[in-house]
Amino acid sequence: MSPLLPGSWVLAPALLAIGAIAVAAVAGVLLARRRARLAARTLVYGVTVLSVLASLTSGGLHAYVALPWLAVLPLAGVWSYLLDGLFVGATRAREMRDGMLLAGLLFAMLAWACRGWGNDGLWFAFLVFMLTRGLSLGWIALRLQRRQAWIAAAAPG
Repeated sequence: MSPLLPGSWVLAPALLAIGAIAVAAVAGVLLARRRARLAARTLVYGVTVLSVLASLTSGGLHAYVALPWLAVLPLAGVWSYLLDGLFVGATRAREMRDGMLLAGLLFAMLAWACRGWGNDGLWFAFLVFMLTRGLSLGWIALRLQRRQAWIAAAAPG
C-alpha cells in the first residue's frame, strides 16, 4: 500500500498525467521563445551553411529556395508539438488522432490543389498542415478544459 492514501494506486495514474501535462506546458512555453530566435537564425546562418554546401552538391540552389519555408516552419509547428506533449501526457490519443485526420485531409487536398506550384506548393501544404494540427489540437484542448475532462474518469470495476 502506498504511504499517500489508502487505495492511492487509483490516484497514481491521475497524478502522473497531471505531472506530465505540467511538464509539457512549461517546456512548450520555453520552446516557443526559442522557436522565434531559431527562425531568425535559420535565415541568417542558413545562407552561410548553404553557401558551403552548395559548392559540394548540385542541389544548392533548391536549398536556397526552401530556406524561407524552413525559417517559418518552427513558428508554425511549435503549437502542434506543444499540444502533442499535453495530449500524450493526458493519454488522449483519440483526440490526437482526430486532429491529425483533419490536418492530414487538408494537407492532401492542398498538396493536390497546389501541385502546379512545384516544391513551393508542397511546402505551403505542409505549413498549413502544421498550423491546422496546432489549431485543431488547441480547439480540442479548450473543449476538454471547459468540461474539465483532461483526465478520463476511471472505468467502474
